[in-house]
Amino acid sequence: MLRLPLEVERRVAHWSALGDLGSMLRLDKASYLNLISLFYQNITINTTEQLDLFFAAITSDIPAIDRTPLRLLPRTLVISQANQSASPNPDTIVTILADLVRLEELQLELDMDCLDQVFALGQLIQVSFKLKRFCCPLLAGSGFRSFLQHQTTIECLDIMDKSGLRALDLFEHEAIDHTFLPKLRELTSGAEAVSKIVPGRPVSIIHSTHFFESIGISSITDALSRSSAPLNALCATTFLRELSKFENFIFRWLHGLEYASYSLERIEFRFIATPVLYMMSSDRSVRVSVDELSLTAALQPFKMLRKFIIESSSSRLPPPNIVIDAPFLTLPNFWKDACPSLRVVSLFGNEIAIE
Repeated sequence: MLRLPLEVERRVAHWSALGDLGSMLRLDKASYLNLISLFYQNITINTTEQLDLFFAAITSDIPAIDRTPLRLLPRTLVISQANQSASPNPDTIVTILADLVRLEELQLELDMDCLDQVFALGQLIQVSFKLKRFCCPLLAGSGFRSFLQHQTTIECLDIMDKSGLRALDLFEHEAIDHTFLPKLRELTSGAEAVSKIVPGRPVSIIHSTHFFESIGISSITDALSRSSAPLNALCATTFLRELSKFENFIFRWLHGLEYASYSLERIEFRFIATPVLYMMSSDRSVRVSVDELSLTAALQPFKMLRKFIIESSSSRLPPPNIVIDAPFLTLPNFWKDACPSLRVVSLFGNEIAIE
């Protein structure tokens, strides 16, 4: 029987009705298995019912569709509590994960108590995952750190601090162990966790937040400079509590990043507006300013920088109306002169065309 290239088969699967697709695929078992596996490559679980159904499918030998077992294991799994009225059973989650040894991406969006129990059980460290990306809130328990210690294939790690742990006493011993996250190249976390994990590892993409941290920007940039790989991209996020800190925050980062002036290609600053700012204006407008000469001097060392982005948001309130008290920032020639390598500049949603 004539076999179609896999890419063509996938296009057929995308545009065909399920009934027609099933009829066609019964003619060729290999094509059937190739295509049906697409339905299981990326799985998102948002409800307790979905979790129970998935658990039953994983732990049984009943074919999911005709002759195709669900054991065509997924590559990406997201377990979220977004639409769940009650916290899922940690034992159920552990049983599911222990069976999915081919997982490459795992994202857990559950409450802290449930996650603590998942990792405290200790069974996951015995599973030989091939994880490349792992996303989970930062946890203080030793089970969580032990799990990370056994995941030597992780390349992208997102462990945001959502509870103010501050990571002061976390990763003290793991950070000095050269076998801890040896392939890590992208890290998203609080500033203190970033400063402990990055040194000695090939991290080239950083997403750092300053919500609960007590250490300074200079301490973070010093840690970044000790990565075993050149820094390519940085995204730094903080609360925009006081207008006077806006300019200071940007300049301190730019000065601290000069060590990466010949490798850094993207810089992004994100500011989260707070209710205090809204009380300062009836129309939710927030005025920001920056000194032209100081910004020019801060940007000039960067020879490879192609994207420079500043944006704001608000998680609980309508987005603020940012008013820039610096007309020169809207001029393409300013950016071309200050940093000739720039190709994309975006300020609070307004993109500046640079030829």
